[in-house]
Amino acid sequence: GTPQKRQDLISLSTLLGITGIIQDPVTHQPLSIIQQFQQKVALPQNRDAAGNLELKFRTSIDPGNGIFGTELAMDTIQDVKINLVGLSGSPTGYVTLIQSGTGRLRGEDGSLTQYDLQPKTALVAAAINADASILGSDSTVPASTDLFGRPVDDPSWTLLIDQADDPMNAALNLSQLQDIQIILDHQGITLPQSP
Repeated sequence: GTPQKRQDLISLSTLLGITGIIQDPVTHQPLSIIQQFQQKVALPQNRDAAGNLELKFRTSIDPGNGIFGTELAMDTIQDVKINLVGLSGSPTGYVTLIQSGTGRLRGEDGSLTQYDLQPKTALVAAAINADASILGSDSTVPASTDLFGRPVDDPSWTLLIDQADDPMNAALNLSQLQDIQIILDHQGITLPQSP
């Protein structure tokens, strides 16, 4: 097959299952996607022992996953960028992205092979309110290659914004956070088309 590079802009709201307006069970008022995300950010179970924001999510290469195509074999991460949407007053922040668990790669015959992944951490200098058009491959937004070569499929991601020990994050007002965009550059081999 032919090596193929791709870039996907992934909304953390979507990965957390927030896909549309819902009705608040207590007030019966509609809750927007942004309001639902802000509620998740505020939940105590989404904080670590030091009070830092810690969100867990999964990615998949299964059919219908909504992000990654099933026509790529050996689909691995090249680099990662992050955009913090909705914040004001800070030029940048730092996000820790941890990948662990059991990732899978699709072979050139279409079969899936599971791999036990040792935990790997990426420290990503995040953009603040960057326009999606400047987040492309030739972007000035810094990319982290710390997860280079790891599978895009992983059930055990953790995103952490450390405000307790990282002075660059101390000024971030996470109650304003409307979404976190993960810009993933990845590469795989195009599977042959079925006749």
